[in-house]
Amino acid sequence: MEENKTVELEKRPRVISVFSSKGGVGKTTTSTNIAYNLSQFGYKCLVIDFDPQNNASIALNVDYGQLGEIDDPIDGTPNIGSILFPYLVKGRTNTFSASHIAKVIQRPTYVVKEMQKDENGKVIFGKWGEEQKEFGFDILPAIGMDLSLCELSFTMDTAFINQHLPNSRALLASVVDIIKKRFDYDFIIIDCCPSLGILNMNALNASDYLIIPTSMDYFAINGVKQTISRLEDIKKFTPNFKIIGVLKQMFQSKRMVDTAISGILENDFDINDIGYIFETPIPDSIEARKSSIEGRLLSQKPKDKAAIAYRKVTQELLERIACLESEEE
Repeated sequence: MEENKTVELEKRPRVISVFSSKGGVGKTTTSTNIAYNLSQFGYKCLVIDFDPQNNASIALNVDYGQLGEIDDPIDGTPNIGSILFPYLVKGRTNTFSASHIAKVIQRPTYVVKEMQKDENGKVIFGKWGEEQKEFGFDILPAIGMDLSLCELSFTMDTAFINQHLPNSRALLASVVDIIKKRFDYDFIIIDCCPSLGILNMNALNASDYLIIPTSMDYFAINGVKQTISRLEDIKKFTPNFKIIGVLKQMFQSKRMVDTAISGILENDFDINDIGYIFETPIPDSIEARKSSIEGRLLSQKPKDKAAIAYRKVTQELLERIACLESEEE
């Protein structure tokens, strides 16, 4: 696989969910770094933060004050919850409009704040950089409380939902369909929450492809098994998505336990059943933790080993999509 060489795909929007039933396995890091690399390859990308923890919004320094004023279930701050919630509770279908969605989408920026040491050797932050730079892709941000209210509202036995929302799994798909038709995105990346609840059922229903990241610990591997087992059942209701691959995170080839767990992962899954494991694992990197503190993405440190791995994974992702779509023709 040649670095910096992209695959030519047919021009149309594609939706990828980054999903695992276990937390702490690198979903947000994967979502944002793949979006960054796709944008570097010339693709126009949108990240949808669909996790009540709203880590993607935090990682991308979302400035809610820059967004247009729209009705919101709590405090008037626009986010993905402010699109969904009025529809769930009041039947306000006008929340599903391109103009409404456009007010929520943000072009995130960053300024770098380098870590330094003072005269006593204590690690401190230096001054923030003065120049604001764009990450190169957009985000539809989240506020945790608003999304949690949406999740609760999905379960409400209201006359409106019974009459107008018989399939509560399709709500996000309705929003994504508008984005596909009215916005010129090549890729929409959904950063999912760590559960198999109604929010993720919505994400999967809106998706074409699915990436499952996993860290190198035994509980995470068991989480992958459980996730894939449940996905087979979920496909009865949301049959359109395909698993594009399992991505090994925080991997160190010199750690015996990592190679042992990697072997378990590779031996337990049938390549023909679930897709297959990405060839390139994401190595453990101190820069991943530093970059989040500094207000930028790991992939913006192009010489770091994990940043190099994410570029390779993004290229491999494009190749896999091209292969799957050629088989459908």
